[in-house]
Amino acid sequence: MKIDVSLLEQLPIWDSPNCVFVVSSNVQVNRSNVFQIPIEYLESQNYIAASDLVISKAGWGMIGEAVSANIPLLILNRLSMKEDQNTTNYLKQYHLCETINWEDFITYKIDSSMINDLKESLRGNDSDHQNQSEKIAKDLMRILEGM
Repeated sequence: MKIDVSLLEQLPIWDSPNCVFVVSSNVQVNRSNVFQIPIEYLESQNYIAASDLVISKAGWGMIGEAVSANIPLLILNRLSMKEDQNTTNYLKQYHLCETINWEDFITYKIDSSMINDLKESLRGNDSDHQNQSEKIAKDLMRILEGM
């Protein structure tokens, strides 16, 4: 995301109570509650499925796995990335994510009530979000036909 990686170590999020963080192998944060996914491990969806919350940029792989596993998403908003904006707008329309700007994220901390509130507000009725592949395919076809 073109951020100063030395800043990552000092973010208050790592001090969130009762939280364990699983991060990409390229995230260099040395804390007792932060674990890197080994670079040779290719099944990151297993880590996502075991999570209470996924915080990510709007990459399709991560988002697809989180939505499939019914895991709440907090997406780092990158206003300069049109593709990200299209993705997050779609996800927000269907109550599948919340976004946070970097300026707000650098002071962000997680607590259990926030995760519970996020799960409730984003998912509402879980049956609305189960196997939406047909709906997504129809929406994509509509977009492609309009090009």
